Amino acid sequence: MHDPLRPTFERTVPGIEPEALTERIAAALTASDGGLPHRRAGHHFLVWLPEDRRHMWSPWLHLDVNEPETASPDAELFGRFTPAPSMWTAVMFSYLALGVIAIGGGLFGYCQWIVDESPWGLWLVPATALVALLILLFSRAGQSLAREQMGELTSVVERALP
Repeated sequence: MHDPLRPTFERTVPGIEPEALTERIAAALTASDGGLPHRRAGHHFLVWLPEDRRHMWSPWLHLDVNEPETASPDAELFGRFTPAPSMWTAVMFSYLALGVIAIGGGLFGYCQWIVDESPWGLWLVPATALVALLILLFSRAGQSLAREQMGELTSVVERALP
């Protein structure tokens, strides 16, 4: 599934088992010559930039090292770029609020229409759709501003690959 708010990448890493790849990524992230702040939970990593280089639009990288569906010694690497958790929460809360306003405006406008009043409540539906589109456009602008930082996060992972 394509998610325009969170770019993803998938890669099969041939010839290395998931456990070994996980340890190589952990070593690359903790290296003194270019490691990055991160958290690890099993085969999952959450990687971000140091605070002195972080902006409102700076991405965070979620990495998962998985075993392949087939019985092969390869590892599968799945990465997803997301906004900072606080920013992601704000975006999702905004979409939730817009959805509630759109539904409420649609119901209110329908009720106004039924009782032969001017259904101005229906205007809330396209207005909220416009605001949702603006949030998506701001997200795209933030992704283009963060392209260099996304490359920086990915380069640390690339160093760990055989």
